[in-house]
Amino acid sequence: HQQKLEVHNNLLSHLRDIETVHSSVVALMETFASEEFQKATNIDESMQKLNLLESEVNAIADAIRKLKSFHKRFSDIDNELKQNVKEKLQTLEKDYSELVNFSKSTRQRFEDIQCVQQIRIDLDDINHWLTEKTTVSMSPAIVKDLNALSLQLEKHKTSQNEFKKWY
Repeated sequence: HQQKLEVHNNLLSHLRDIETVHSSVVALMETFASEEFQKATNIDESMQKLNLLESEVNAIADAIRKLKSFHKRFSDIDNELKQNVKEKLQTLEKDYSELVNFSKSTRQRFEDIQCVQQIRIDLDDINHWLTEKTTVSMSPAIVKDLNALSLQLEKHKTSQNEFKKWY
């Protein structure tokens, strides 16, 4: 009878651990889905937060592995409590899988946003460069001496070489 009570107590403890990990999974899902996180304007800050959340996801993966390993201890027991624990563990695994997928899609979206921002920065740099080169090439060559003329010709040659690199 004592052994049955110990097993029952261990199962209840195991169930409580499963529920604790499951509540962490649900809390992380809520954080990922929060409007504040999804509509973040500072992508670098959002990526840092995402990295922290992903480390929590990885810690949960370790906890789930331990729970599954511990659950194997009860393989020879067949009662309603064990069935309840098994169902809770399956629900936890399903919800964790959804969390991982959501985390991956969020990372991909944030990386896409970073890429678009980098393209915008590059386009601004190119636009500035083109404006500068257009100004140099369109300015009238008013030179008063041979050195100024040589410098002006060098600027035009440099611009032409840079244009050739782009096209």
